[in-house]
Amino acid sequence: MVLSDVNAIQIQRDVKIMPKVFNTKEIDWTKQPMFFGAEPNVQRFDQQKYPIFEKLNQQQLGFFWRPEEVSLQKDRNDYHLLSEEQKHIFTANLKYQTLLDSV
Repeated sequence: MVLSDVNAIQIQRDVKIMPKVFNTKEIDWTKQPMFFGAEPNVQRFDQQKYPIFEKLNQQQLGFFWRPEEVSLQKDRNDYHLLSEEQKHIFTANLKYQTLLDSV
């Protein structure tokens, strides 16, 4: 055996197989453990394995105003009925509140 063959064998033995970045196998990620299971390929936020996380997510979203909760159609129609002076006051108030939120 030549020295290069010995080095090649040593290198093959020392090299660890690096995990793939994207796993192409079909995996049911809902049956995998939370940590150290098979890689799920793509992050899924639309389906939760543990129902408590979906409940907590909805609770956290409830702390913020979301446009799906309230229809602004009536406000839009009412704004068009205001006089120019009232529109100016309303718009100036919104600008001021936006400024206060950004400080």
